[in-house]
Amino acid sequence: MSGTNKIVSKGFPFDYYRDMIKQNMGRELSDQDESFLSNFACKNTLSSSKQAYYYALFYYKRFYPLFVIRILIRKKIKWILAKEEASPCIQSLYKEITEIVLLTAMSTYAKGGKHDE
Repeated sequence: MSGTNKIVSKGFPFDYYRDMIKQNMGRELSDQDESFLSNFACKNTLSSSKQAYYYALFYYKRFYPLFVIRILIRKKIKWILAKEEASPCIQSLYKEITEIVLLTAMSTYAKGGKHDE
């Protein structure tokens, strides 16, 4: 059991998602959840979370009101999680995942569109 407490950083945004799930669910990620999350949050490819991030950035640049952007991205995240067959515990956290995506896009937009990759 000593190997289960080992935390390996996989970078942004995976670490944010993992910590958020751990905080909300009160447990560590299962192997299946961790596998899904590593694909969902992979920063090396155009992953699903990166697509939602770019949509949010696009909406910010088009001066959509924040509540409209939140609704659009929340719907997009919920659809992505269902399409990619995320576990029910991850699907239930779509609002929290949306907030991470929105805050990340908002900080990039505030910096003038320079991406921190």
